Amino acid sequence: MARVPPLVDVRHLQRNLAKLAVVDASWHMPGSERDARKEFRRERVPKARFFDVDRVKDRRSDLPHMLPPPRAFHAAMKALDLVQPDQHLVVYDALGVFSAPRMWYACKVMGYERVSVLDGGLPAYKRMGGTLETNQVEEQDLDVHVDKAMEAQSEDEGSKDVVHGRVASLEDVRRAIDLEDVQYIDARSRPRFAGDVPEPRAGLRRGHVPGSFNVPFDEMLQADGTYKSTEELQRVFAQAGVDMDKKIIVGCGTGVTACVVALGLEVLGHQQVAVYDGSWTEWASRDDTPIAKGTA
Repeated sequence: MARVPPLVDVRHLQRNLAKLAVVDASWHMPGSERDARKEFRRERVPKARFFDVDRVKDRRSDLPHMLPPPRAFHAAMKALDLVQPDQHLVVYDALGVFSAPRMWYACKVMGYERVSVLDGGLPAYKRMGGTLETNQVEEQDLDVHVDKAMEAQSEDEGSKDVVHGRVASLEDVRRAIDLEDVQYIDARSRPRFAGDVPEPRAGLRRGHVPGSFNVPFDEMLQADGTYKSTEELQRVFAQAGVDMDKKIIVGCGTGVTACVVALGLEVLGHQQVAVYDGSWTEWASRDDTPIAKGTA
C-alpha cells in the first residue's frame, strides 16, 4: 500500500475528495469562548466527521486529552467509520494548523499510517473557494457509540505506544535531561518557556524542563497558516540549536501543539520523534520535577 505524505494541500483535497476520509479535529483553548463542535455543525468540508479530542482520550487520567488505550481508540475510530484499511485520512482544523496534528499523531501512534494533515486547514480551504456543507448533521447516535467505546477502556491496560518510540513519558523526559543523544523541544511560546508569564492552566509552576530547546509551534507556520518550506523549517530548528541527528522528544502545554512541531520534523524526514503526552501540565504540577527559568 502506497505511503501518503504528512501534509496535503487544498488542491489535493479538492481533486480527491470522493475517495478520501475527511476529519475535522478542531479544538480550542479553554477560555477562548469558541466551541469546535458547534462550528463543525455550522460549516464543514463535505463528508467530514468530527473527532473530539476531549472525548477520545484516557478517561482515567486527570490530565487533559491524554492518549487512550489502543482498543478504546480503535473502537472510537470504528464508531466514526474511519477504519477502512486502504482509506486515506485527511485531518483539518478550524484554526489552520493547530489541533489537527494531534489527531495525526494519535493515528500514527495507534498504527494508522495513511493519515495526512490539510496544510492551512479550514481557512486555507475556504480561501481556495472550497465547497462547504452547512446543513444540520446528526451526531447524537454517533456520540453514543463513541462513548460506549471509550467506556470499555477500563478493561484495557495495555501500552499506548503501539508504534514503538512515538510516546514519551515523564520518566523518559527526566532521563533525557542527562542524555547526550536525546533532546527535548518545548513548543510553548517564548514567554511561557522563560517563565515570564503565568500558565493558562491554574496551579502550574512557570519555566521549562532543564536543558530543553524552545521552538514555539507557530514558528513552523507562515503568515497564512500553512507550513513553511523545508528550507525555512530547517533554519528554524538550526537557529534553536536542535541537532537533527539526535533523537527528539517534543512537549508543549498539554500535548496538542507539540504535534505541530512533531509534524514539522516529520516533513523534514526526522524518524526519531516522540511526543511527551503529559507535557508541561504534568511536569509542572508535580513538586519532584526540576524546572529552569530564562531563555535556553
